[in-house]
Amino acid sequence: MGARTINEIRNPLEWLSLGELLELVERPPCDGLGLTAVEWRRFKQDVLPVRNRLSHMRLLKRGDKEVAQQWLTILRRRA
Repeated sequence: MGARTINEIRNPLEWLSLGELLELVERPPCDGLGLTAVEWRRFKQDVLPVRNRLSHMRLLKRGDKEVAQQWLTILRRRA
């Protein structure tokens, strides 16, 4: 409320959860950003549970690191 310039206003995308951001990615004008709808669905199924465990300070499960690394590799290839 006390912002005097546009630079003092935070980016609205920073306010969204990962789930909300993923919903935006699937809609125009983003249209998947190079991944198919099936790939984004798999990303949600694989990565959201890992993100939730981390953000709520729960113990990671075996394989969580590999899941994150796998998706990082996939996303880097598409960039």
